[in-house]
Amino acid sequence: MTRVSKDLKRYIPFVDFLGKTLGENYEVFLYDLKGPEHPIVAIANGHLSGRKVGFLMKDVMIKMLKKEQKNNEDADDYLIRHDAIGRDGRRFKSSTKLIRNDFGEPIGALCVNFNLEPMIATQEFFESIGAETTNLRNLDVNKVIFAGEVFSDGNAGSLESIYEHFIDKNPNIQLNKAHDRQKIVSAMYKEGFFQLRGAVSFCAEKFEISEPSVYRYIARAKSEQDELENNE
Repeated sequence: MTRVSKDLKRYIPFVDFLGKTLGENYEVFLYDLKGPEHPIVAIANGHLSGRKVGFLMKDVMIKMLKKEQKNNEDADDYLIRHDAIGRDGRRFKSSTKLIRNDFGEPIGALCVNFNLEPMIATQEFFESIGAETTNLRNLDVNKVIFAGEVFSDGNAGSLESIYEHFIDKNPNIQLNKAHDRQKIVSAMYKEGFFQLRGAVSFCAEKFEISEPSVYRYIARAKSEQDELENNE
């Protein structure tokens, strides 16, 4: 391995520090620009690209150095978030910062590669489920009636909250009238309320009628629903 200058050696601990701080999707490495062919002298999370200590500088950095050596006015001390691809096709955003000694000479280059693959996979997942992703923020919990899987079977609290939802939507309902009871039962039947265990006995208690009477209301609600579907 190339002997590293004292000026550059003090930057080596930052490589491990940044690798641990940023996390396993960030590859951090340090080039020695004074060494023959500019090798890597320290690296963290090298598994992302397959780089190891001793690997030589890539073309993009060599071009950056050539600009520096020509004293080009457009030369920069850093490159930020440019696209890069690893040997296995893995995609990165890559950033590089030149390190200078006290005389302003470039002696090293600190590089950070961000692994884009997890982000790309996440984006592809959301695209695969389509329009649902755009509807999530617009979900109005006050308009959601219920989802049968969410409520525990026989949960009286759940039955009560769903029942109150229907009553609140029909403030003029008079439950001592058969017509109004049918209206409520039909609305609840349409939304699947009676698929919940205990729903019939719950309604019988609320309406102060027998369970067979509730079943008759349900039968009429089913008949109404079937007729509507047949006419569509």
